[in-house]
Amino acid sequence: MKKYILTLSILSVTAIALIIEVYNAKAGFMLPNTRPGKWRVIGCPEKQIPQTYHLVNSIEGRSALTEEQKKEIEAKIKKAKAEATLRSLVRDFGLIQYPLSSILIIIGILGVLREKEGSRKLFITSLTVGLIALSLALQRSYFTSLGW
Repeated sequence: MKKYILTLSILSVTAIALIIEVYNAKAGFMLPNTRPGKWRVIGCPEKQIPQTYHLVNSIEGRSALTEEQKKEIEAKIKKAKAEATLRSLVRDFGLIQYPLSSILIIIGILGVLREKEGSRKLFITSLTVGLIALSLALQRSYFTSLGW
């Protein structure tokens, strides 16, 4: 039973780290967030971003969006959604990486030192995943990226 819990913990920490890294790439590698203040996201990018373009066009005397502007809007909306998702992931799951990965490291070290051959691979995996996840959390500065 203990092996199943450890395996589930390893898989959970791995999944969280991978998902955060995927969304970090989609958001333009914004971790660690070095912007001053709290990390804010656009409330409804589907409405706010196009409204900005329409406002600029009306000031410049154009009535319709150009194809180039439409592509820019789509790209900005996609990036804004990825940033919002990344922020939520870091806030909800990324901060958990600090204690979970530390626990995996401790269990891995103790298990490697105590076990003979039976579960040694599982403990080495625990140690490796814990080290990688903790190094990502520290390198990407999950906590300070949120502006807390």
